[in-house]
Amino acid sequence: MGQAPTVVSNLVERFDRNREAYKNHSYNETQVRREFLDPFLEALGWDVANKGTVEESGVWLREDADGPNDHANGLRGTSTRSALPVGWS
Repeated sequence: MGQAPTVVSNLVERFDRNREAYKNHSYNETQVRREFLDPFLEALGWDVANKGTVEESGVWLREDADGPNDHANGLRGTSTRSALPVGWS
């Protein structure tokens, strides 16, 4: 975490240089996460890419879910559609 101030400072400088581009509606949430949030959290010591041991959490995302946050918590076989563990493709 010793480099956190440098990383954060670089992120702020990049944002200031490209502020208008980031205000554009085509700049989406995924881009914000990849370009700013992930590096910021990594600088603070978070393992955002799950580089450590990957364990099955028992949280399943149903393909027939109504929205991005509809989870079937390990309830396999409750739907005729398939389910994948969150983070699997």
